[in-house]
Amino acid sequence: MHAKHKILRYFLVFMCLSSALKNEVYSQNLHKVNGRIASEETGENLGLANISVNNKYSGTSANESGNFSLRLPSGAYNLSVSYVGYETEYISIDLKSDTNIVFKLKLGDKSLKELEIVDDRVDKFDPVGNPQSSAIKMTQKDIKMVPTIAGENDIIKVLQLMPGVSKGIEGTGDFFVRGGDADQNLLLLDGATIYNTGHLFGFISVFNPDIIGEATIYRGAFPSYYGGRLSSILDVRTAPSFSEKPEGEGSIGLISSKIMLKTPIIKNKLSFMISARRTYIDQVIRAASRDVELPYYFYDLNGRLDYRLNEKHSFYFSSYYGADIMKFEQEVEERDDGSAFRSNNNIFNHSQTFGWQFRPSSQWKVDLEVHHSLFQYDLVNSFIEEKIEAASGIEDYGANLNFQNNINEKTSLFFGLSAINHRVKPIEFTTTGLLASILPGSRSPGKSLTESSVYAEVSHDLTEKVRIRAGYRQSFGFVDNRIYPGFEPRLAIRYSLSKVSSLKLSYSRMSQYLHRVSSSSITLPIDLWYSATKDIKPQSANQYSIGYAWKYPANKIVVEADIYYKDMNNLTEYEPGTSLLFNAEFEEALLQGKGESYGAEFILKKEGERFHGWLTYSLTWAYRQFDELNEGRPYNATYDRRHNGAIVLQYNVYRRWDVSAVWEYISGSRFTPVIGNYAVLNPTNTGIDVLNIYSDRNAYTLSNAHRLDLMVILKSKLIRKFQGEWRAGVYNVYNRATPVQVYITVNEEGNYEYVQPGLFGTLPFISYHFKF
Repeated sequence: MHAKHKILRYFLVFMCLSSALKNEVYSQNLHKVNGRIASEETGENLGLANISVNNKYSGTSANESGNFSLRLPSGAYNLSVSYVGYETEYISIDLKSDTNIVFKLKLGDKSLKELEIVDDRVDKFDPVGNPQSSAIKMTQKDIKMVPTIAGENDIIKVLQLMPGVSKGIEGTGDFFVRGGDADQNLLLLDGATIYNTGHLFGFISVFNPDIIGEATIYRGAFPSYYGGRLSSILDVRTAPSFSEKPEGEGSIGLISSKIMLKTPIIKNKLSFMISARRTYIDQVIRAASRDVELPYYFYDLNGRLDYRLNEKHSFYFSSYYGADIMKFEQEVEERDDGSAFRSNNNIFNHSQTFGWQFRPSSQWKVDLEVHHSLFQYDLVNSFIEEKIEAASGIEDYGANLNFQNNINEKTSLFFGLSAINHRVKPIEFTTTGLLASILPGSRSPGKSLTESSVYAEVSHDLTEKVRIRAGYRQSFGFVDNRIYPGFEPRLAIRYSLSKVSSLKLSYSRMSQYLHRVSSSSITLPIDLWYSATKDIKPQSANQYSIGYAWKYPANKIVVEADIYYKDMNNLTEYEPGTSLLFNAEFEEALLQGKGESYGAEFILKKEGERFHGWLTYSLTWAYRQFDELNEGRPYNATYDRRHNGAIVLQYNVYRRWDVSAVWEYISGSRFTPVIGNYAVLNPTNTGIDVLNIYSDRNAYTLSNAHRLDLMVILKSKLIRKFQGEWRAGVYNVYNRATPVQVYITVNEEGNYEYVQPGLFGTLPFISYHFKF
């Protein structure tokens, strides 16, 4: 028995040594293939392209930065890379050591360029494999297919059709995400903050769709490099200006026209893009009638310069200038001295960004952005020697530096730091003449708030089914010789139920050091931005969500559903009846309280060559609680709109004919009605005053609203590379206006009743778009 044991022991040792030797040889023969995939025409990295080995399904896909990594034994291989809109690239390699490869893909059939440049969003933004949830990417195709007021394409209007996003007053640019307030949304244009999103008093977005490359809305599961707001991030990126030859596009509409031109300066090295838009309704009305005048116009000017030094270094500079100008003058007929009432209202938006992209290897990615933004408004009203002027604004200077290391196919690391200085001028107004004795001018003290942060996150495949993204952001707010720290952990987990479905969990904590205060007493978009102070604390929120994603690749269908809960602290409101426009001491009227919201969201998306669209539904509850309001009891938020849904469809009927339709339904916004009256003696005991009795705050809702918009698109034949198309449609087809306010009237029987006027009835539109 002893001999048998010795033989068995030698046998086991031999097997172990043999296995170890085999593993050692195998590991020595495994080599790493690192690569990057980019567009040959533009140099832009192509994220999530597919890489196959020896024409088999097995292989890998690039990450969102266009980088990939493979481990293969020594030998000969045929690699192929495919990406929607580009020709498949093939390469043969004889692998004997670690190898770096750069794939440069060529654009596909030029006649299909209009269709293909938008990419296949189902593949590119993989909702099943990515731990990111509560995020949607929008392309130019999404933006341009939606009928809007006067036929002007608008990214904000498209955004308001997404799950979890509800609108404010009909036609305006405000939006509310998952029960948050409008100021809790961070809007970025190439990394620079845009504070005022709307032209024409909010009816048209400041984002010119012709220059947008891609836009992403994050409603939760926030990556660690985003911060500064509680509810959402809208990250808008302008398209690179690289092109093989000069090209452009533009449109002529009922209220505005625009033109975009891009051209290479040094082929594949230096290129330039410029875009301009202006409304001309003021000139049209002036030409049509000398007696009628609309003294208002807006303009946008966007520019971008791209420079590619070499394969590793590239730079860009983008700039945006926009303004709303309203100048009104009316002579007083009773006077013969030429006296007139004059009113000048000017709103300005500016932003500039300098970016540097450094790619030292296929694993490493470095991005630096330095940005500046400005928002300000000036209101001047005068008559003879009487004059009143109000001004407010906010200006930012900031930078962020980000590093990404794709360690291997399972693990990636992201880290960076950022800083931004906000120079806030809340409100300043001056008066002259007799007005100065009635309403003396005053100025609220300006504030300088500096936000800084460091952040890091790691994404790792724990198993084949579980991928985790864990991050942390440490932010600080420096103001009034005080430091506010913000502790912001982030976690997102994806569990694969199958190859086509997954379950996602996430937690995010956000801090916000700026507040926007709006007054219901003014109708222009002239809100006050105000920083945290020693008395006004920063806002914070915790958000938890559970999501489910499913895709059907054969038919390019994606379904996503989320449920969430969010609690918010140090929200701001103001005491009822407070006038913010002529009140430099408004901080004394600001109140701080708590909030919570929860709900469920659903979206079904379909991509196709002839059919494209989505279906959304949101169910939301949102509450506020302030000790000084509603007797300290919780109440519904103003834009706690219980049900919100939309159907968006576009269909290619025949060759050059497309039709698109949007139907949306939304619950009414909330208000506080008068429910009764009572009589009391006036303070002088000389009569009786009738006082109103109000319900609980925001206890009632305006009527629910729904609307249908239609649009028909006729594309011209391609003539010498000039493509034109007519777009005609109807906004609010069946003339059901959305209520925007409520007031009390007396009916024929002498009883009080509420009236809910809407803003828009049926509005036809037509516009001409062209490309060359």
